[in-house]
Amino acid sequence: MKFGISGRSLLDSLTGIGRYTYELLGAMANAAPEDEFELFSFCFRDARQRFSAMPLPKATNIRKRVLSFPVPILLRLWERNWVPLQGWNLFHSTDHIVPTLKQGTKLVATVHDLSMFSDDSWHLNQNRLYFQRQIEKIVDKADVIITASDFTSQCLREVFPNCQKCIHTIYQGWHPLPTNSLNFLPPCPRPYFFFLGTVEPRKNISRLLEAYQLLRERYRDIDPLLVIAGKWGWNYEKTKEIYEKSPFREDIQFLDYVSQEDIARYFRHAIAFVYPSLYEGFGRPPLEAMGHGCPVITSQAASLPEVVGKAGLLINPSEVEDLAEAMIKMAQIGEDERDQWIAKGQEQAKRFSWANAAAETLALYRGAL
Repeated sequence: MKFGISGRSLLDSLTGIGRYTYELLGAMANAAPEDEFELFSFCFRDARQRFSAMPLPKATNIRKRVLSFPVPILLRLWERNWVPLQGWNLFHSTDHIVPTLKQGTKLVATVHDLSMFSDDSWHLNQNRLYFQRQIEKIVDKADVIITASDFTSQCLREVFPNCQKCIHTIYQGWHPLPTNSLNFLPPCPRPYFFFLGTVEPRKNISRLLEAYQLLRERYRDIDPLLVIAGKWGWNYEKTKEIYEKSPFREDIQFLDYVSQEDIARYFRHAIAFVYPSLYEGFGRPPLEAMGHGCPVITSQAASLPEVVGKAGLLINPSEVEDLAEAMIKMAQIGEDERDQWIAKGQEQAKRFSWANAAAETLALYRGAL
């Protein structure tokens, strides 16, 4: 069989949907050597070289195919008229973008989350409307829909109560991050809490900063750093204002790009990984934190309880007090209790693997044909 896979998300850094596509593709190609997998992307001409040079997962049965346009207007016209694509038995849209396919080609689509239907403030308006239309196309055209969590499946049925499509939850996996010779050395001179993610409203970093200030004001003998790793996204003015007004801002570190090796290091030595997100369709960062032996504080909201289970401290992400108390608790626990949290997290992380995700996805492919 020949399967087409969306590849546009891999043009940027391997995070989020790009990471999902890359890891799932590699795991499926290795699990099904008799099949051919073609990574397809359409893009502007200046991105063609980046796509062509992009490394593929290690497998001999993966190919690339790119359709490029010299100017944006031609791409927009093609998107609207969608000349049917052919050459595959089945196409898997992993990035919420649905192409028009040759008649008879089956379509599988992954819905990662429905945040674009949940809160207008979580996305730029043009992006929100665009992805709402794409999800509507998925519901209309897909033969099979994959969701990243049971929570996302439930949201899909609530937003589209008349959807009669087969909806299957397939959890993502994780891999141990690469390390280097510095991994055993703490990256900070003092104990620290660690956050990893884009600085944007949905990640709830404003309340994280407020909770950190409460911790420092109430317990003068506890003086951990707060390390926030991730790019500045959009609508971050409130977060920046709280940071600039904080009496403890010199103990708050905003890092932009962090290498995979350094992320592993920050996980290894943190007091806890703090992830008070308001909404996630899955939530890979706390999963990776658990897998790397870092205690986790995260939200009892959206999909995060599915990922973390009883292996982390769950808090109400709308309550600064609740978050502060969880951080204080983690900062004060002894080594024995810390080891218990680490052991529970590592055991929970074993439930999620790309091999399992690949096997379940391939079974859906074959069931759809």
